[in-house]
Amino acid sequence: RRMGYRADIAANGHEVLEALDRQPYDIVLMDVQMPEMDGLEATRRIIKQWPPDVRPHVIAMTANAMQGDREICLLAGMDDYLSKPIQVRELQTVLERWGQKDPTPPAAVTPELETPADETPASIDWSVLDGLRLLQEEGEPDFVTETITMYINQTPTLIAEMRAAVSQNQAGALKAAAHSLKGNSNSLGAKKVGSLSLKLEKLGRGGVVEGAEALLVELEQEFERVKRAFEAH
Repeated sequence: RRMGYRADIAANGHEVLEALDRQPYDIVLMDVQMPEMDGLEATRRIIKQWPPDVRPHVIAMTANAMQGDREICLLAGMDDYLSKPIQVRELQTVLERWGQKDPTPPAAVTPELETPADETPASIDWSVLDGLRLLQEEGEPDFVTETITMYINQTPTLIAEMRAAVSQNQAGALKAAAHSLKGNSNSLGAKKVGSLSLKLEKLGRGGVVEGAEALLVELEQEFERVKRAFEAH
């Protein structure tokens, strides 16, 4: 919206198809991993149900970034590919490539952002927050502060879910919580938390929880450092 587009949200592939039944769209930003119906299946159904001159352009969005992911998405019928964490400039480029832009979009405000003194400066890529600030509108609530506050509040819950998954030997639950924390962290530039979350996600994907405890201890320590740095910022 702040780039000058109208957007609706769908929670899963079924809701995507229902939205397309109600009205036409220029673009679908299709999350690959969704509950009930994933993005690949939703895209296949769009290709089958709507002819090329009517259906929207489908842009894949995935946090996996594994070799071959792009090819899998394109084979499913998607038109383009964005790897998470989504960068504002990359998103804008894709929207301009495939979409129809509002002729009078609001101007982006890009305030100066200073990197604060931090005991672990390498743990946060502050340039990611620079990109988020491109979405800030004058007179509106601080977009970055709101997002950071959500992250600080939600992360302990995800860590608790991972600890419970490890204690109950539930690799699938470990994978799901780690995947969420990985995406949240990378989207704010918390690189080390994101990297540790990826390691935990890979353990869960492999069906094991052995070795997760040590990673969780390291992750909790790093999150506390990130939390202090964000709060100071």
